[in-house]
Amino acid sequence: MTIQHAVTQFLEHQLANGRSPHTIGAHQRDLRLLVSNLGSEIQVERITHNDLDRFLLSEPVIMQSDGRPKQPTSIDRTRASIKGFFRWLTDTGMIAHNPSAGIRIKRNNRKPPIYLTEDEKRMLLKTIRTHKGWQAYRDLVMVTLFLHTGIRLSELVNLDIGDVNLLEKRITIRAKGGQIVHRFLNSKVRAVLHRYLNERRKIFVENQALFLSQLLSRITTRQVQRRLDQWIAKAGIDKRVTPHTLRHSFATSVYARTSNLLAVQQALGHASVTTTQVYAHLLDESLEEALDTL
Repeated sequence: MTIQHAVTQFLEHQLANGRSPHTIGAHQRDLRLLVSNLGSEIQVERITHNDLDRFLLSEPVIMQSDGRPKQPTSIDRTRASIKGFFRWLTDTGMIAHNPSAGIRIKRNNRKPPIYLTEDEKRMLLKTIRTHKGWQAYRDLVMVTLFLHTGIRLSELVNLDIGDVNLLEKRITIRAKGGQIVHRFLNSKVRAVLHRYLNERRKIFVENQALFLSQLLSRITTRQVQRRLDQWIAKAGIDKRVTPHTLRHSFATSVYARTSNLLAVQQALGHASVTTTQVYAHLLDESLEEALDTL
């Protein structure tokens, strides 16, 4: 089988198994480099560990387009893509021996995530509340959900009206990998959602999206980020804040209040507590600030 055909089958396998579009896209970019380096017609059973070593030392792998060296994390991601691809080829019997078995991935210490302090969260929410109108209140609900549930951006924009159950204090989320999960809604989130749902149900459109744009279509991830940028600027917060920053802020608060990584893992929906380990590196003053709000 040619490597081009094998890569296509591998990506289809990942898609069928519910891997996220982000993960599949990253693998596709890395494997496209491999195909370009080795030639699209090379048979996968003829690829050797020397071929892979030369590829991993090639300029497209280690250098950016502007000539600067790539970050170690970026190179390790490419190594991981290659290992995953050849492990799949071996597991399915397409090749007898795995030429990527000797590739090592250095586990670099992850930087602590950027998050909002308790004061910054209060300032952000206060800033949004001072503005009138449907859009401002919609944004308040979205930011409140981010900060109190740890919901991902893709999960938030895919929410429908029927996913909210205030009586059971739950919201249904279509999470990574196609999983259906339920997140708890505390009293603060339920209060803003109750008012928002009353107004949202008055908008008679076929679209059942919970959050609508000005054109009454489902709000997009880019629109959410743009609105968040505006509120962060108005609040005077001097940080690069994304919806994922708000997810980190939620996780930071959970860990600060519980000192329990398993609780953070469950709250975020991480498959492994190893992913959650980064929140154990909070600064002492951040812990003290969060605990002081209990």
